[in-house]
Amino acid sequence: LYVFDGGYAGLGPVEGGRLDLALIARVDALNACGNSPQRLFEERMLGNPLLRERLRSEPPCSRWMTTGPLRFNVRTPASHGAIFLGDAAGTIDPFSGEGMSNALRGAELALPFVMEALAAGGLTPASARAWSSVWLGAFAPVTRRARLFRRIFHHPRPASLAMSLLRLP
Repeated sequence: LYVFDGGYAGLGPVEGGRLDLALIARVDALNACGNSPQRLFEERMLGNPLLRERLRSEPPCSRWMTTGPLRFNVRTPASHGAIFLGDAAGTIDPFSGEGMSNALRGAELALPFVMEALAAGGLTPASARAWSSVWLGAFAPVTRRARLFRRIFHHPRPASLAMSLLRLP
């Protein structure tokens, strides 16, 4: 995890010895760089000496791909007779590394509700409420914790302090 003024980035190895660079940047940080991901990269991200060293001036192997703005939060786990899983039920900040595992765990938790809905010919309002309660109990605390970390990592000084604390034995 590499913090920069206006966001954070992560690097992951991919095939061929290449690195995948993924980042979250605040809209105001991107706006300050003329809405240019390349300028954001050059002016802000490379301001982090650890990230700059890690990338070693390697040329990009693809163009920038962007999406957003994103809203990380708990959503409605069930509505209109449907059970939602994964990002459809609620998204979590990617730095948490829990998105895929949350989706898989959600599928495990949903199985009895799906089986009941199949037997009953549809999801009843009572089952939808019960599923929502189970989902919120399992994932709302994780989402709140990730939101707290996002707030910390979106500001350079607290982020720097947090990263220093993470290096302690």
